[in-house]
Amino acid sequence: MTFGMEQLALGAPVEIWARDKKALVIGAGSMSSLAAATLARAGVAEIAIANRTPERAERLAAILGEGDDTDVLARAVPMDSVPFELTRADVVVSCTGATGLVLTADAIAAGAGSRTGRPVVVDLDEEAAAETSLGPTSAGADEGCPLDLSAVRPGFSVMGEAAVAGMDAATLEQHAAWAASGTADRRESARGGPGADAELIGALAATASTVGRIPERRRPEPVAEPPRPEPVLFLLDLAMPRDIDAAAHRLAGVRLVDIESLAEASADAPMAADVDQVRRIVSDEVAAFGAAQRAAHITPTVVALRTMAADVVAGEIARLEGRLPGLDDKHRAEITQTVRRVVDKLLHAPTVRVKQLAAEPGGAGYADALRTLFDLDPETVASVSRAEESTEKNAENRGP
Repeated sequence: MTFGMEQLALGAPVEIWARDKKALVIGAGSMSSLAAATLARAGVAEIAIANRTPERAERLAAILGEGDDTDVLARAVPMDSVPFELTRADVVVSCTGATGLVLTADAIAAGAGSRTGRPVVVDLDEEAAAETSLGPTSAGADEGCPLDLSAVRPGFSVMGEAAVAGMDAATLEQHAAWAASGTADRRESARGGPGADAELIGALAATASTVGRIPERRRPEPVAEPPRPEPVLFLLDLAMPRDIDAAAHRLAGVRLVDIESLAEASADAPMAADVDQVRRIVSDEVAAFGAAQRAAHITPTVVALRTMAADVVAGEIARLEGRLPGLDDKHRAEITQTVRRVVDKLLHAPTVRVKQLAAEPGGAGYADALRTLFDLDPETVASVSRAEESTEKNAENRGP
Protein backbone atom coordinates (compact mmCIF):
# COMPACT_ATOMS: atom_id res chain seq x y z
CA MET A 1 0.00 0.00 0.00
CA THR A 2 2.77 2.44 0.90
CA PHE A 3 4.63 1.69 -2.34
CA GLY A 4 1.42 2.17 -4.31
CA MET A 5 0.91 5.59 -2.75
CA GLU A 6 4.48 6.52 -3.62
CA GLN A 7 3.72 5.66 -7.25
CA LEU A 8 0.56 7.75 -7.18
CA ALA A 9 2.48 10.69 -5.71
CA LEU A 10 4.85 10.73 -8.73
CA GLY A 11 7.95 11.32 -6.63
CA ALA A 12 6.46 13.86 -4.24
CA PRO A 13 6.51 13.14 -0.49
CA VAL A 14 3.43 11.05 0.26
CA GLU A 15 2.47 13.19 3.27
CA ILE A 16 2.46 16.35 1.16
CA TRP A 17 0.65 14.64 -1.73
CA ALA A 18 -2.06 13.15 0.52
CA ARG A 19 -2.67 16.24 2.63
CA ASP A 20 -6.33 17.36 2.64
CA LYS A 21 -7.34 14.87 -0.05
CA LYS A 22 -10.64 12.99 -0.01
CA ALA A 23 -10.32 9.22 -0.36
CA LEU A 24 -12.73 6.46 -1.34
CA VAL A 25 -11.91 2.90 -0.24
CA ILE A 26 -13.90 0.14 -1.91
CA GLY A 27 -14.00 -2.98 0.23
CA ALA A 28 -13.78 -3.56 3.96
CA GLY A 29 -11.62 -6.67 4.21
CA SER A 30 -8.16 -6.93 5.71
CA MET A 31 -6.38 -5.35 2.74
CA SER A 32 -8.91 -2.53 2.46
CA SER A 33 -8.64 -1.93 6.21
CA LEU A 34 -4.88 -1.64 5.88
CA ALA A 35 -5.30 0.75 2.95
CA ALA A 36 -7.71 2.93 4.90
CA ALA A 37 -5.40 3.04 7.93
CA THR A 38 -2.42 3.92 5.71
CA LEU A 39 -4.37 6.74 4.05
CA ALA A 40 -5.40 8.07 7.45
CA ARG A 41 -1.82 8.11 8.71
CA ALA A 42 -0.68 9.77 5.49
CA GLY A 43 -2.91 12.74 6.26
CA VAL A 44 -5.99 12.55 4.03
CA ALA A 45 -8.85 14.64 5.31
CA GLU A 46 -11.73 12.26 4.61
CA ILE A 47 -12.23 8.56 3.88
CA ALA A 48 -15.45 7.12 2.50
CA ILE A 49 -15.76 3.32 2.74
CA ALA A 50 -18.01 1.39 0.38
CA ASN A 51 -18.70 -2.30 0.83
CA ARG A 52 -21.33 -4.82 -0.21
CA THR A 53 -21.96 -5.52 3.49
CA PRO A 54 -22.83 -2.16 5.05
CA GLU A 55 -22.13 -3.37 8.58
CA ARG A 56 -18.48 -4.09 7.76
CA ALA A 57 -18.05 -0.66 6.19
CA GLU A 58 -19.60 0.98 9.25
CA ARG A 59 -17.36 -1.00 11.60
CA LEU A 60 -14.22 0.02 9.70
CA ALA A 61 -15.33 3.67 9.64
CA ALA A 62 -15.87 3.54 13.40
CA ILE A 63 -12.40 2.07 13.97
CA LEU A 64 -10.79 4.81 11.88
CA GLY A 65 -12.77 7.51 13.68
CA GLU A 66 -11.71 6.23 17.09
CA GLY A 67 -7.99 6.24 16.28
CA ASP A 68 -5.89 8.48 18.51
CA ASP A 69 -3.10 9.05 15.99
CA THR A 70 -5.32 10.54 13.24
CA ASP A 71 -8.18 13.02 12.97
CA VAL A 72 -9.58 11.76 9.68
CA LEU A 73 -13.31 11.96 8.98
CA ALA A 74 -14.42 8.41 8.16
CA ARG A 75 -17.88 7.43 6.96
CA ALA A 76 -19.55 4.38 5.42
CA VAL A 77 -21.40 4.67 2.12
CA PRO A 78 -23.49 2.15 0.17
CA MET A 79 -22.02 0.57 -2.96
CA ASP A 80 -24.63 2.15 -5.22
CA SER A 81 -23.34 5.60 -4.23
CA VAL A 82 -19.84 4.90 -5.60
CA PRO A 83 -20.51 6.80 -8.88
CA PHE A 84 -21.39 9.89 -6.85
CA GLU A 85 -18.40 9.45 -4.55
CA LEU A 86 -16.14 9.37 -7.63
CA THR A 87 -17.15 12.99 -8.30
CA ARG A 88 -15.88 13.97 -4.83
CA ALA A 89 -12.88 11.71 -4.24
CA ASP A 90 -9.30 12.58 -5.09
CA VAL A 91 -7.96 9.09 -4.32
CA VAL A 92 -9.70 5.75 -4.85
CA VAL A 93 -8.33 2.47 -3.50
CA SER A 94 -10.10 -0.74 -4.45
CA CYS A 95 -9.36 -4.21 -3.12
CA THR A 96 -12.37 -6.51 -3.19
CA GLY A 97 -12.92 -10.18 -3.88
CA ALA A 98 -15.12 -9.46 -6.90
CA THR A 99 -14.56 -11.58 -9.99
CA GLY A 100 -15.53 -8.75 -12.36
CA LEU A 101 -14.82 -5.05 -12.69
CA VAL A 102 -15.93 -2.84 -9.84
CA LEU A 103 -15.08 0.45 -11.58
CA THR A 104 -15.53 0.76 -15.33
CA ALA A 105 -13.74 3.31 -17.48
CA ASP A 106 -17.05 5.08 -18.17
CA ALA A 107 -17.77 5.52 -14.47
CA ILE A 108 -14.26 6.83 -13.86
CA ALA A 109 -14.50 9.21 -16.82
CA ALA A 110 -17.79 10.57 -15.52
CA GLY A 111 -16.32 11.08 -12.06
CA ALA A 112 -13.20 12.84 -13.31
CA GLY A 113 -15.24 14.86 -15.78
CA SER A 114 -17.06 16.61 -12.97
CA ARG A 115 -13.82 18.51 -12.25
CA THR A 116 -11.96 18.66 -15.58
CA GLY A 117 -14.72 18.76 -18.11
CA ARG A 118 -15.12 15.79 -20.43
CA PRO A 119 -12.04 13.53 -20.06
CA VAL A 120 -10.15 12.85 -23.26
CA VAL A 121 -9.61 9.20 -24.10
CA VAL A 122 -6.02 8.76 -25.25
CA ASP A 123 -5.92 5.70 -27.50
CA LEU A 124 -2.24 4.79 -27.44
CA ASP A 125 -2.70 1.98 -29.97
CA GLU A 126 -4.19 4.33 -32.56
CA GLU A 127 -1.42 6.89 -31.96
CA ALA A 128 1.26 4.27 -32.52
CA ALA A 129 -0.45 3.08 -35.71
CA ALA A 130 -0.69 6.67 -37.02
CA GLU A 131 3.04 7.20 -36.48
CA THR A 132 4.17 4.08 -38.34
CA SER A 133 1.57 3.71 -41.10
CA LEU A 134 2.46 5.31 -44.47
CA GLY A 135 -0.62 4.20 -46.33
CA PRO A 136 -1.33 1.13 -48.45
CA THR A 137 0.54 0.18 -51.60
CA SER A 138 -0.49 -1.79 -54.62
CA ALA A 139 3.09 -2.42 -55.75
CA GLY A 140 3.63 -5.95 -56.95
CA ALA A 141 -0.12 -6.63 -56.99
CA ASP A 142 -0.89 -5.61 -60.57
CA GLU A 143 -0.85 -8.29 -63.25
CA GLY A 144 2.50 -8.55 -64.99
CA CYS A 145 4.43 -6.54 -62.40
CA PRO A 146 8.01 -7.92 -62.42
CA LEU A 147 8.68 -6.97 -58.77
CA ASP A 148 8.22 -9.36 -55.91
CA LEU A 149 7.62 -7.09 -52.96
CA SER A 150 6.36 -9.77 -50.57
CA ALA A 151 9.39 -9.15 -48.37
CA VAL A 152 8.89 -5.38 -48.32
CA ARG A 153 7.52 -4.05 -45.04
CA PRO A 154 3.80 -3.10 -45.24
CA GLY A 155 3.01 0.55 -45.69
CA PHE A 156 5.70 1.38 -48.31
CA SER A 157 4.97 3.04 -51.62
CA VAL A 158 7.08 2.42 -54.71
CA MET A 159 7.27 6.17 -55.16
CA GLY A 160 9.52 6.41 -52.10
CA GLU A 161 13.10 5.22 -52.12
CA ALA A 162 12.38 3.09 -49.09
CA ALA A 163 9.99 0.95 -51.11
CA VAL A 164 12.78 -0.51 -53.20
CA ALA A 165 15.59 -0.35 -50.66
CA GLY A 166 18.19 -2.96 -51.45
CA MET A 167 16.86 -3.90 -54.93
CA ASP A 168 19.32 -4.14 -57.76
CA ALA A 169 19.34 -1.86 -60.79
CA ALA A 170 18.26 -4.55 -63.27
CA THR A 171 15.04 -5.26 -61.37
CA LEU A 172 14.28 -1.55 -61.12
CA GLU A 173 14.83 -1.08 -64.86
CA GLN A 174 12.40 -3.93 -65.57
CA HIS A 175 9.82 -2.27 -63.35
CA ALA A 176 10.40 1.09 -65.04
CA ALA A 177 9.75 -0.47 -68.44
CA TRP A 178 6.60 -2.21 -67.18
CA ALA A 179 5.32 1.00 -65.58
CA ALA A 180 6.00 3.02 -68.75
CA SER A 181 4.02 0.57 -70.88
CA GLY A 182 1.06 0.46 -68.52
CA THR A 183 -2.17 2.34 -68.89
CA ALA A 184 -2.60 5.86 -67.58
CA ASP A 185 -5.53 4.77 -65.41
CA ARG A 186 -3.42 2.18 -63.63
CA ARG A 187 -0.58 4.62 -63.06
CA GLU A 188 -2.92 7.37 -61.89
CA SER A 189 -4.86 5.16 -59.48
CA ALA A 190 -1.83 3.38 -58.06
CA ARG A 191 0.81 6.11 -58.10
CA GLY A 192 -0.98 9.42 -58.42
CA GLY A 193 0.03 10.61 -61.92
CA PRO A 194 0.87 9.38 -65.44
CA GLY A 195 4.51 8.58 -65.99
CA ALA A 196 5.45 9.17 -62.35
CA ASP A 197 6.64 5.63 -61.77
CA ALA A 198 8.64 5.41 -64.98
CA GLU A 199 10.60 8.55 -64.25
CA LEU A 200 11.12 7.79 -60.54
CA ILE A 201 12.07 4.16 -61.00
CA GLY A 202 14.46 5.12 -63.77
CA ALA A 203 16.14 7.61 -61.45
CA LEU A 204 16.33 5.03 -58.71
CA ALA A 205 17.82 2.52 -61.14
CA ALA A 206 20.51 5.02 -62.05
CA THR A 207 21.25 5.53 -58.37
CA ALA A 208 21.45 1.79 -57.82
CA SER A 209 23.89 1.35 -60.72
CA THR A 210 26.09 4.12 -59.34
CA VAL A 211 26.16 3.37 -55.62
CA GLY A 212 25.21 -0.30 -55.81
CA ARG A 213 22.00 -0.06 -53.79
CA ILE A 214 19.03 2.11 -53.00
CA PRO A 215 19.37 4.11 -49.76
CA GLU A 216 17.58 2.59 -46.77
CA ARG A 217 14.35 4.00 -45.47
CA ARG A 218 14.67 7.21 -43.55
CA ARG A 219 12.70 7.09 -40.32
CA PRO A 220 10.14 9.87 -39.95
CA GLU A 221 10.83 12.63 -37.52
CA PRO A 222 9.28 11.85 -34.12
CA VAL A 223 6.09 13.71 -33.44
CA ALA A 224 5.99 15.42 -30.07
CA GLU A 225 3.13 14.07 -28.00
CA PRO A 226 0.93 16.68 -26.39
CA PRO A 227 1.45 16.77 -22.62
CA ARG A 228 -1.23 15.05 -20.62
CA PRO A 229 -2.99 17.17 -17.99
CA GLU A 230 -2.13 16.74 -14.34
CA PRO A 231 -4.20 13.95 -12.77
CA VAL A 232 -7.13 14.99 -10.62
CA LEU A 233 -8.25 11.45 -9.81
CA PHE A 234 -5.77 8.89 -8.47
CA LEU A 235 -6.71 5.20 -8.61
CA LEU A 236 -4.95 2.36 -6.80
CA ASP A 237 -6.11 -1.16 -7.71
CA LEU A 238 -4.77 -3.79 -5.31
CA ALA A 239 -7.18 -6.56 -6.29
CA MET A 240 -6.48 -9.84 -8.05
CA PRO A 241 -8.21 -10.08 -10.47
CA ARG A 242 -8.37 -6.36 -11.13
CA ASP A 243 -11.20 -4.23 -9.79
CA ILE A 244 -10.57 -1.19 -12.00
CA ASP A 245 -10.85 -1.19 -15.78
CA ALA A 246 -7.38 -1.02 -17.36
CA ALA A 247 -8.80 1.42 -19.92
CA ALA A 248 -8.55 4.05 -17.18
CA HIS A 249 -4.86 4.30 -18.09
CA ARG A 250 -5.99 6.17 -21.24
CA LEU A 251 -8.12 8.75 -19.47
CA ALA A 252 -6.69 12.24 -19.31
CA GLY A 253 -6.70 13.61 -15.79
CA VAL A 254 -6.63 10.12 -14.29
CA ARG A 255 -3.66 8.19 -12.91
CA LEU A 256 -4.14 4.44 -12.36
CA VAL A 257 -1.64 2.29 -10.49
CA ASP A 258 -2.44 -1.43 -10.51
CA ILE A 259 -0.66 -4.68 -9.72
CA GLU A 260 1.03 -4.78 -13.13
CA SER A 261 2.44 -1.26 -12.87
CA LEU A 262 3.55 -1.91 -9.28
CA ALA A 263 5.42 -5.01 -10.44
CA GLU A 264 7.18 -3.02 -13.18
CA ALA A 265 8.08 -0.19 -10.82
CA SER A 266 9.34 -2.50 -8.08
CA ALA A 267 11.75 -4.29 -10.44
CA ASP A 268 14.16 -1.34 -10.29
CA ALA A 269 13.15 0.05 -6.90
CA PRO A 270 15.61 0.08 -3.98
CA MET A 271 13.35 -2.35 -2.14
CA ALA A 272 13.62 -4.97 -4.88
CA ALA A 273 16.42 -6.73 -3.01
CA ASP A 274 14.29 -6.73 0.16
CA VAL A 275 11.40 -8.23 -1.79
CA ASP A 276 13.65 -11.03 -3.05
CA GLN A 277 14.84 -11.69 0.48
CA VAL A 278 11.26 -11.80 1.77
CA ARG A 279 10.35 -14.25 -0.96
CA ARG A 280 13.24 -16.48 0.05
CA ILE A 281 12.20 -16.33 3.69
CA VAL A 282 8.61 -17.18 2.83
CA SER A 283 9.73 -20.00 0.55
CA ASP A 284 11.99 -21.45 3.25
CA GLU A 285 9.27 -21.21 5.88
CA VAL A 286 6.71 -22.86 3.60
CA ALA A 287 9.16 -25.68 2.87
CA ALA A 288 9.88 -26.10 6.59
CA PHE A 289 6.17 -26.13 7.42
CA GLY A 290 5.52 -28.75 4.76
CA ALA A 291 8.35 -30.89 6.09
CA ALA A 292 7.00 -30.58 9.64
CA GLN A 293 3.54 -31.59 8.49
CA ARG A 294 4.89 -34.64 6.67
CA ALA A 295 7.04 -35.59 9.65
CA ALA A 296 4.03 -35.24 11.98
CA HIS A 297 2.16 -37.69 9.77
CA ILE A 298 4.53 -40.51 10.78
CA THR A 299 4.66 -39.66 14.49
CA PRO A 300 1.64 -41.84 15.44
CA THR A 301 3.28 -44.80 13.69
CA VAL A 302 6.55 -44.28 15.59
CA VAL A 303 4.65 -43.97 18.89
CA ALA A 304 2.75 -47.17 18.11
CA LEU A 305 6.05 -48.93 17.33
CA ARG A 306 7.59 -47.89 20.65
CA THR A 307 4.41 -48.86 22.48
CA MET A 308 4.58 -52.32 20.92
CA ALA A 309 8.26 -52.61 21.93
CA ALA A 310 7.42 -51.62 25.52
CA ASP A 311 4.69 -54.28 25.62
CA VAL A 312 7.18 -56.89 24.38
CA VAL A 313 9.66 -55.90 27.12
CA ALA A 314 6.95 -56.05 29.78
CA GLY A 315 5.86 -59.49 28.59
CA GLU A 316 9.39 -60.90 28.62
CA ILE A 317 10.07 -59.55 32.13
CA ALA A 318 6.88 -61.25 33.33
CA ARG A 319 8.03 -64.55 31.79
CA LEU A 320 11.42 -64.13 33.49
CA GLU A 321 9.76 -63.67 36.87
CA GLY A 322 7.83 -66.90 36.29
CA ARG A 323 11.00 -68.82 35.54
CA LEU A 324 13.05 -67.21 38.33
CA PRO A 325 10.63 -66.64 41.18
CA GLY A 326 13.42 -66.07 43.66
CA LEU A 327 14.83 -63.08 41.79
CA ASP A 328 15.22 -60.14 44.16
CA ASP A 329 13.97 -56.64 43.37
CA LYS A 330 17.43 -55.19 42.71
CA HIS A 331 18.33 -57.75 40.06
CA ARG A 332 14.85 -57.65 38.55
CA ALA A 333 15.08 -53.83 38.15
CA GLU A 334 18.56 -54.07 36.65
CA ILE A 335 17.50 -56.70 34.15
CA THR A 336 14.40 -54.72 33.21
CA GLN A 337 16.43 -51.54 32.66
CA THR A 338 19.00 -53.41 30.57
CA VAL A 339 16.38 -54.90 28.27
CA ARG A 340 14.72 -51.51 27.82
CA ARG A 341 18.07 -49.87 26.93
CA VAL A 342 18.72 -52.55 24.32
CA VAL A 343 15.30 -52.02 22.75
CA ASP A 344 15.67 -48.22 22.80
CA LYS A 345 19.07 -48.38 21.11
CA LEU A 346 17.78 -50.73 18.44
CA LEU A 347 14.83 -48.45 17.68
CA HIS A 348 16.57 -45.09 17.99
CA ALA A 349 18.35 -44.92 14.62
CA PRO A 350 15.45 -46.34 12.54
CA THR A 351 12.85 -44.04 14.10
CA VAL A 352 15.02 -40.92 13.73
CA ARG A 353 15.84 -41.80 10.14
CA VAL A 354 12.26 -42.59 9.20
CA LYS A 355 11.18 -39.16 10.52
CA GLN A 356 13.82 -37.51 8.35
CA LEU A 357 12.75 -39.46 5.29
CA ALA A 358 9.08 -38.78 5.95
CA ALA A 359 9.78 -35.01 6.03
CA GLU A 360 10.92 -35.11 2.41
CA PRO A 361 8.43 -34.79 -0.47
CA GLY A 362 6.78 -38.13 -1.11
CA GLY A 363 7.84 -39.46 2.30
CA ALA A 364 4.35 -40.54 3.37
CA GLY A 365 5.08 -44.08 2.14
CA TYR A 366 7.60 -44.67 4.91
CA ALA A 367 4.85 -44.74 7.54
CA ASP A 368 3.06 -47.45 5.57
CA ALA A 369 6.29 -49.42 5.25
CA LEU A 370 6.94 -49.20 8.99
CA ARG A 371 3.45 -50.43 9.83
CA THR A 372 3.85 -53.34 7.43
CA LEU A 373 7.35 -54.36 8.57
CA PHE A 374 6.45 -54.45 12.27
CA ASP A 375 2.85 -55.59 11.79
CA LEU A 376 1.52 -52.68 13.78
CA ASP A 377 -2.13 -52.62 14.72
CA PRO A 378 -3.86 -49.90 12.60
CA GLU A 379 -6.23 -49.19 15.48
CA THR A 380 -3.30 -48.46 17.79
CA VAL A 381 -1.91 -45.94 15.28
CA ALA A 382 -5.33 -44.35 14.87
CA SER A 383 -5.81 -44.07 18.63
CA VAL A 384 -2.48 -42.23 18.95
CA SER A 385 -3.57 -39.81 16.23
CA ARG A 386 -6.90 -39.16 17.96
CA ALA A 387 -5.14 -38.55 21.26
CA GLU A 388 -2.79 -35.99 19.67
CA GLU A 389 -5.66 -34.16 17.98
CA SER A 390 -7.56 -34.02 21.28
CA THR A 391 -4.52 -32.59 23.04
CA GLU A 392 -4.09 -29.88 20.38
CA LYS A 393 -7.76 -28.87 20.58
CA ASN A 394 -7.60 -28.62 24.36
CA ALA A 395 -4.52 -26.41 24.08
CA GLU A 396 -6.29 -24.14 21.59
CA ASN A 397 -9.33 -23.86 23.85
CA ARG A 398 -7.19 -22.89 26.83
CA GLY A 399 -5.47 -20.19 24.81
CA PRO A 400 -2.10 -18.61 25.65
